[in-house]
Amino acid sequence: MIISSTITLLHLLLLSSTTRSVVSFQSHPQRFLPLSHHRRLIQTRLEDHTTLKNRWRKHNKHSILNMASTDNPESPKTNKSNNALETIFNTIGSTTSIVVSGIFFVELAYQRDALMVSFFIGSILNAVFGKILKRILNQDRPQELETADMKVKPGDKGMPSSHAMSLGFIGTFVSLTLPWTQLPIIMYTMISLVYRVNTKLHTWQQIVVGFVVGSTNGAIWRHLCDGRNPFHVNVMEIVSTNLLDANGQLPWPMLLAPALVGAIVVGSVERRISGLLKQTSNKDD
Repeated sequence: MIISSTITLLHLLLLSSTTRSVVSFQSHPQRFLPLSHHRRLIQTRLEDHTTLKNRWRKHNKHSILNMASTDNPESPKTNKSNNALETIFNTIGSTTSIVVSGIFFVELAYQRDALMVSFFIGSILNAVFGKILKRILNQDRPQELETADMKVKPGDKGMPSSHAMSLGFIGTFVSLTLPWTQLPIIMYTMISLVYRVNTKLHTWQQIVVGFVVGSTNGAIWRHLCDGRNPFHVNVMEIVSTNLLDANGQLPWPMLLAPALVGAIVVGSVERRISGLLKQTSNKDD
């Protein structure tokens, strides 16, 4: 009796479970779809998500570009500042030889002591050495210089750069004498030499070689001036003994010689003098 009742109860439970499954399938048939259908559905939703993501990226990119164009980095104020910097850059580069030569001569005339006279002698020897190297190396200046818009074009060779040698010599000598001047000298020298490359007066190789040679000469000469060298040569002592007066200064009449020698040796002054002579000869013809 008990066994029969148990079997009857199990049949009723099984029948009830089957009935609920059929009703659930009829009301929610998608829950019992094949597995492949669910995979296709997930893949479709992923593709839709990727498409929306790409659209958002494109929209965001265009928005950033529009914001950049709206900001307009090339505004009139920016153009004015760029033009001002370019003007300063060109002014420094184009007037380097005159400014450096002028300051050098004014300081020499003001001091007229053993250090300044020795400094001047070394700078002249450095310039002469540069002209000798140009004849030996015999390397032309950049070809673009022929078509450059320039009033007086240099007629000498380009390797090494005379300006780079002079700036290297003077900058090194002054920096070793007055260490606090190193940073402004470096900045001024870089602007001047970059200008000469941009205007096609020299190549980078000619500038670098000239600066290295000039800086080396400046360091060697500075140690020769005060006797701090293996040969115990003291240029300042030689200058004091042979050129300076009893007060330790160069006599005023002797300043004419440095002025003439400097004008002859400095390349830009030499070119300007030759240009004036050519203009004068053309007018006479």
